[in-house]
Amino acid sequence: MGPTSFTDLKTVEGQVCETYRETCLKLDLLEDDQHWDSTLKKASITRFPLQLRDLFDLIITACAPSNPSSLWKKYKDRFSVDILHQKKRDNPVIYLHYVPQIYNEALILLEDKCLSICGEMSLHLE
Repeated sequence: MGPTSFTDLKTVEGQVCETYRETCLKLDLLEDDQHWDSTLKKASITRFPLQLRDLFDLIITACAPSNPSSLWKKYKDRFSVDILHQKKRDNPVIYLHYVPQIYNEALILLEDKCLSICGEMSLHLE
């Protein structure tokens, strides 16, 4: 007998998943983001942060990665390094490092670009 409730539909090997997307990922019904991870990894070697953010914007708006939050978490330092550098130039006497405010600025830039590309931003990365 098959599933008899919505909870049954979200259950994989006895574990109830929070979302149907998570269920599909666990059942290997969705592609993983290895291709996008590889693309960002290669680009991060030779591209500037602005270019990386533009690439990430294109990936999340046009390619619908399975888990954009994990890509953000993995590459957020590279997306934000120019922002950190600018803050250090503006405040040379203060020791600065990656903090939530730096990442928030990068997220705002990503959101602005997404809005200009597709007119909406329904993705939450953090």
